[in-house]
Amino acid sequence: MGPSNGDIDGNPFLAGEEEGNHVLRTERNSSSSAKPVGLAKGAPKVGTWMLVGLIYYSVSGGPLGMEVAVRAGGPMLALLGFLVMPLVWSVPEAAMTAELSIAYPEAAGFAAWTNAAFGPFWSFQCSMMSYFSGVLDNAGTCIVFACFVHCIC
Repeated sequence: MGPSNGDIDGNPFLAGEEEGNHVLRTERNSSSSAKPVGLAKGAPKVGTWMLVGLIYYSVSGGPLGMEVAVRAGGPMLALLGFLVMPLVWSVPEAAMTAELSIAYPEAAGFAAWTNAAFGPFWSFQCSMMSYFSGVLDNAGTCIVFACFVHCIC
């Protein structure tokens, strides 16, 4: 089925253009049906404990550095922070990501979302900043781990 009147590039979620930027429509087109994409038959799904681990590592960055939080606030405040922070940060972020992933079923993720909202220039900027953030974060994690090993040896 080709693009209907009001659709952009066959995407029923994009309602039109306003000065070159796409405007996101909030309701679904009644003729389209959303189907999950990207999972092959028999592909493992994220279970409860895997999801808990993903939230833990995305919120706290892993176990390295927890000693400083426990030393600064005590064990009760540190545990409370590690239990409350996923609710304040990760749950809304996961809800936003799920909503946008359904609206834009592409492998590009946030690059496609930024492109649809702000155009290709800002999509490129967002993608490059994310790339450099990942590179610097991974390098920083290696340095923190090396310092940690040096301190315990």
